[in-house]
Amino acid sequence: MPASILTTPIDSRLAWCPGEMARSDEWLYRIPEAALDEIDAALSTLRARGVDHLSMTRDDFPVPTLLADLPRLIDEIDRGRGFVQMKGLRVAGYGPGDAERVFWGIGLHVGEALSQNPKGERLANVRDEGLDIRKGTVRGYQTRASQGFHTDIGGDIVGLMCIHPSKSGGRSRLASSMAVYNALLARHPHLVGLLYRAFDIDWRGEQVPGTSPVYREPVYAWVDGRLTCRFAPRFIRSAPEKTGVPLSEVELEAVAVMEQLADEHALDIQFEPGDVQLINNYAILHGRTGYEDHEDPARRRSLLRMWLNLPGPRALPKAFAEGPARLGVPVHG
Repeated sequence: MPASILTTPIDSRLAWCPGEMARSDEWLYRIPEAALDEIDAALSTLRARGVDHLSMTRDDFPVPTLLADLPRLIDEIDRGRGFVQMKGLRVAGYGPGDAERVFWGIGLHVGEALSQNPKGERLANVRDEGLDIRKGTVRGYQTRASQGFHTDIGGDIVGLMCIHPSKSGGRSRLASSMAVYNALLARHPHLVGLLYRAFDIDWRGEQVPGTSPVYREPVYAWVDGRLTCRFAPRFIRSAPEKTGVPLSEVELEAVAVMEQLADEHALDIQFEPGDVQLINNYAILHGRTGYEDHEDPARRRSLLRMWLNLPGPRALPKAFAEGPARLGVPVHG
């Protein structure tokens, strides 16, 4: 049983509603021209030295103007609204490997990147690979299908960088899991305690060979005065295929209600080339609308993704602190 359950609403900026976000642009960070010039200068030096993103260090990416603003942006992600949309990177002028260098360089100054798959890749390409999302080992980011609200497997922060948007659709969808929690307390209080219990989460075949095909963690946890949320509805629903233990009717109800409330609290954002979105993976649920892509392969939707851990300890339950939330996907071999 959980040590404690929060029974009063969250009263903080993390518990926002989409109307107030839509009326404000305070969650936008327009990268200053001075910072863009610094990024381009660092990029030029990296190209000349033949340094790829995996060989970079923080010192290889000096961006003092951006660094002066990063503490404020990280605080906004951690304890403010829970997300920031950075705008203005000059991706139209980038050559092969340049987007990876720039995004990785920004990530180096934010935190530590985690493995996103069994191959240990810490910078993932989010694009349609023509795969079927209904297959048991396929992840949503490898398809053009819509994705319901969820949190990612690992990282304190999920970062996405847009290189090319889709022809149509593909909007980013964000919802505050803190506002969802307040709605649960008000409208579905009988489900709140259940969401503090551990659910089986399907590894989708990415577990270390010979280990359990599922991991276990709650949806909500209240630790050291902070509420955290981890929600993977598709992986919760597919876990019984691996364990043989079906979800109860009330568990299915709780998952469905979470999805419904997230949809009610959704803010839709259209990605533009050069956008970088950084979201709090414990306070923001995210999803995506389905999309139609360009026929020209050079123009097809292309994003980069990182899972980043912020420096220092976090107020997390043991299931989160010692599981994939802070460790990422285990590397095989």
